[in-house]
Amino acid sequence: MPLVVSSTMSSKTKRKYVYQEHMSEVAPPSGDQTIARLLETRGNNLHQVEDANGEVYLVSMPNKFRRNIWVRRGTFLILEPIAEGDKVRAEVVRVLSREHVAELRSAGAWPERFDEVGSTAADEAADELQNLDLEEGNPNRPPVEVETDSELESESEEDSESDGDADRSGSESGM
Repeated sequence: MPLVVSSTMSSKTKRKYVYQEHMSEVAPPSGDQTIARLLETRGNNLHQVEDANGEVYLVSMPNKFRRNIWVRRGTFLILEPIAEGDKVRAEVVRVLSREHVAELRSAGAWPERFDEVGSTAADEAADELQNLDLEEGNPNRPPVEVETDSELESESEEDSESDGDADRSGSESGM
């Protein structure tokens, strides 16, 4: 049963109900509904998606999700087609979390095309973080020169030699 968010509710109350609906169990898509993977955001609450047939098109994010549920590349959505839509062909009905995807896979309602994908946006982000070369440091900051052990040893030897020269010169002048 979809949640009906009325215009007389406060924004906090709307957010609470939308979040509760998002966290509840998901039912397999019914009727004309389809599962799609978000490819990129296009602005003005429009998103480019790829459905189970491989078609790429634009979908709109309804008001109840805006500023309440955040989506990013690789997120799976349940869509409902818009009859009069030319450019924007569907509307988001549900944003799927990892748990929802696992439920749909175990129920056998998951499209085979997305089994190849296998990872969600969070998994992809974790993989990207592991692949980053973080040893180089922040590219927006000037590089910090790090002295190695051999450089430190050579400097300490030079310091001890110069201290010895100072001792000798001081003792010679005192005579």
